Amino acid sequence: MPLKQLSLLRASAAGNTVEVEYGDLAAQLTEMLNEVPGRQPLRTGAITATSMIPLRGVPFRVVCVVGFDEESLSSSEGEGDDLIERQRLIGDSDSRLDVRRSLLDATLAAQERLIITCTGQSIKNNQRLPLATPLAEFVDFARRLGVGQHSSNKHLSAIEIEHPRHTTSVRNFFKDAVQSGVVWSHDDVARQAAITLGDAIVTTPLVAVALPVPDLLKPVVLTPELLEKPTKSH
Repeated sequence: MPLKQLSLLRASAAGNTVEVEYGDLAAQLTEMLNEVPGRQPLRTGAITATSMIPLRGVPFRVVCVVGFDEESLSSSEGEGDDLIERQRLIGDSDSRLDVRRSLLDATLAAQERLIITCTGQSIKNNQRLPLATPLAEFVDFARRLGVGQHSSNKHLSAIEIEHPRHTTSVRNFFKDAVQSGVVWSHDDVARQAAITLGDAIVTTPLVAVALPVPDLLKPVVLTPELLEKPTKSH
């Protein structure tokens, strides 16, 4: 759509030799982009990036909700001078319910897999951060339906995955280190960077193999013959 607006602006200036300052051009283009009407194409069969708009009844194989944190949801809260937020009446819209409804619509739209990402640790002190309230309620609901506890992390449920913040973390390149049964990252550039930073990474994990016991390590049975001739090998 922005390319279409640029084409229209270029066509309108065809044959005109008057120079226009960049600020005027930017202001005109910004106004044209803000006035673009239309609908978000949701059923193109390709990857669709959109906001948390209602997706009720729109099927997708995979739905990814990126950055579902309290900070991103706080923008939906009302301002201090919002009279509706200060005194709610029956029938008034509730932004918190709208967020829960959008999450429910996204969940029901996913036919095969639902992926929700959020920030798990603070970038300041690496302390664990609580989930956003709608997401925490979603996890609690899954637990009530029978989802068990994480196999190696008592703080997580079986549907939660805690992966490193940095792509060069050594945990990303070992099977079962982040998610059971898989290697989390296949980025060779990040792997080489992890090696450069000093982390020892092997292509395949080491497996303990039972080796045969050498003859010299076999137990020696003291017999009269051995005592009489200690240099004789048995």
